Amino acid sequence: MKLPDDKNERNKILGLIAVGVIAACYVGYNFGIKTLLQKQHDTLEKISDFEEKIRLANIDIKQIPIYIKKNHEIIDKIVDISENKLYILHPNLGNFLLVAEDIIESHANRLNLTIKNVKRKGGLPSRFTNNDDSKKDSKAPRFAPYTVNVEIECGFADFIKLIQAIEEQNPYLCITRIGIIGQPNNVTQHVISFDIQWPIWLDAKIPMKLVAEQMLSKSQQ
Repeated sequence: MKLPDDKNERNKILGLIAVGVIAACYVGYNFGIKTLLQKQHDTLEKISDFEEKIRLANIDIKQIPIYIKKNHEIIDKIVDISENKLYILHPNLGNFLLVAEDIIESHANRLNLTIKNVKRKGGLPSRFTNNDDSKKDSKAPRFAPYTVNVEIECGFADFIKLIQAIEEQNPYLCITRIGIIGQPNNVTQHVISFDIQWPIWLDAKIPMKLVAEQMLSKSQQ
């Protein structure tokens, strides 16, 4: 394009061209380059976020063997406490009282003591008698207390020996109540009533599942 010979006209045209170029640059920057730069910035942020997630995931992956080992150790300990040492009270043909009686009487027999009576206190938890797995809360406690009342007639020193033997044999049980009545006609013998409380599994399937998981983990080692 040929510019006019007149200086003023030529300056006006050049000014308009400059304004047009500036306007074009402004529009190009705001709607072109700026948008691309923003997209680039957003993309770099996403990449950085992905890299951080990958870094954290790699840390977790490296920790998996440690978590698995700790989980196996916990299962081994629970199985040992529950199934080997029998610190958790297990039923015999569905009856906890028979097992509790046998434990108490075995200690009494070693001390030449005679148990007068052993009876259950309270009922079984409702979750224990509920066989519908769909109604069981996964976050609910795994254990419940099972309590029996024991009646015996003996001297105080022998009673202390009996309690000591019972508690030393199972550190997970608890003597929750003791009542002692003296006898005027026999001051060396007292009528003693006390409560013993054991932990029991709320779901009888859990120890079997733990044993199966323990066997599987050992077979994979």
